[in-house]
Parts: sequence; C-alpha cells; structure tokens
Amino acid sequence: MKLPDIPQWFAAHPHRSLWGFGICLGLGGLLAALPTPAQETHGCFWTNPRNGRSEPLGGVCPPSTLNSRAPSGPAPLNSQIRRILDTRQCQNCYLRQMNLSKLDLSGTDLLGADLSGANLTEANLTYTNLRDAKLTTSILRGADLSSADLRRVDLSHADLRGANLSGANLSGANLSHTHLNGVNWCNAILPSGFMVRQMCPSGR
Repeated sequence: MKLPDIPQWFAAHPHRSLWGFGICLGLGGLLAALPTPAQETHGCFWTNPRNGRSEPLGGVCPPSTLNSRAPSGPAPLNSQIRRILDTRQCQNCYLRQMNLSKLDLSGTDLLGADLSGANLTEANLTYTNLRDAKLTTSILRGADLSSADLRRVDLSHADLRGANLSGANLSGANLSHTHLNGVNWCNAILPSGFMVRQMCPSGR
C-alpha cells in the first residue's frame, strides 16, 4: 500500500490539516512540559543537570513548602564545607539551601552568613557565632544551639522543633512565624532581652 504524499494530502484536505496541526502542537507542548531524566522534578525542587544539586523551582513554591522539601540526610562534604570545618570561619558566607545536616559546626564563626533555606537538621551549633545571620525558612529540627550567639539573627519561617537553645542569646532576633515546638529554652535570652529560667530542668 502506497502512503500518500503528506504535503499533497494537507493541500487536498485543508480542514483536516488544520485540525491535525493543532493536535501536533498540543502534544508537543505537553511533551515539552514533562521533566527529562536530566531535569527530574521532586515537588518544588528539581535536579540541576549541571551540578547535580537539588534546587528550588523559583516562583512556584511558598516559603513553607520550600522549608518542608529541603534536602535531607547527611551533608556531602564538598570543598566549601570542608573549608568551613577546617577553619571554623565563614563570615558573611553565601550558604543558601545548603545541606549542613548533622555536621559539627560548634564554635564556627558564621557572622552575617546567609543560610536561608539551609538544612541544619540535628547539626551541632554549640557556641557558634550566628550573629546577624539570615536563617529564614531554614530547617533546624533537633539542632543543638546551646550557648550560640543568635543576636539579631533572622529566623522567620524557620523550623526549630526540638532544638536546644539553652544558654543561647537571641537578643533582637526575628522569630516571626517560626516553629518552636519542643524547644529547650533553659537560660536562653529571648529577643526582648528576658532570660528564661522557669523552663530549666531541675538542677540547672
């Protein structure tokens, strides 16, 4: 069976050709919208094929959604993280959306660092200097922030559920819309400058 010449068929059937052309355009748009293996999407994040990192889809997800879908698991020790762990110095660093979960960052100087959306789940931040740092929408579930310097830190929309803030100084900190269930406030200095004492375990 001989197949008809496609251009001639379209010329002989103009109404059907327009209808078929519209279907082709619709299918093409649908296929183009689907993620390719190199650009796999996961909710509000996608895998960047250039660096293999999970990045947020800008303009799509509200801060609360981004907060819940931040990268999880042990943090990979890339060159920047290794340098921070070795020097304990990273003032004014750009660490947005970084996975720093379960890392020992105790005593690190992170003055003025931008940690917005970072994953600091169960990280050790004891005696860490986070003064004037930006931690909006970051995840600090179960993190140890005891005796940390959190003066004027921006923790708006952050998740601190189960975090240890005993002895931390939060004078002037922004805690608007912050999740604070299960936080240990023993001897912590609140944004107002008031020290919490009535929530300390016995013997402290």
